Amino acid sequence: LRRQIGEHALALISGLPDITVVTAARRGGKRGLTYGARVDDIEAHLDRVDGHAIMIVDGDEQHPAYHRTHRELKIRARRVVEDPWMHGSQVSQLIQIADLVADSSHQHLSRPARHQAMWPWYENYVAPRHIPGHPSLIRP
Repeated sequence: LRRQIGEHALALISGLPDITVVTAARRGGKRGLTYGARVDDIEAHLDRVDGHAIMIVDGDEQHPAYHRTHRELKIRARRVVEDPWMHGSQVSQLIQIADLVADSSHQHLSRPARHQAMWPWYENYVAPRHIPGHPSLIRP
């Protein structure tokens, strides 16, 4: 039942016309590099579509890379208009949705046998809304 609910939720999210997602995974290395690379991708996408965004990040930790990355953006040209807002999934339905999207990307990349039913979720529901079109595996 849990998988059916997750897949149904992803189908609903995928059907929303103005939703765009970005996912990234890292194997080892530094978290700041992964986050910084994603912010650069988001900035480039927002520049192409003449849009703006606010980053909402899962968790309440204060990793220095989160704020430093945003402080390094040129203030007059930046498209991500604020430092990231930190929220834990236990208090935010939006973050719970983001966790579901991230998990589908993780299952797509790692393909654990016990979650084989989830392997196609990324291609079926997330990829059509993803920039640049696939989850990124960032290596150290």
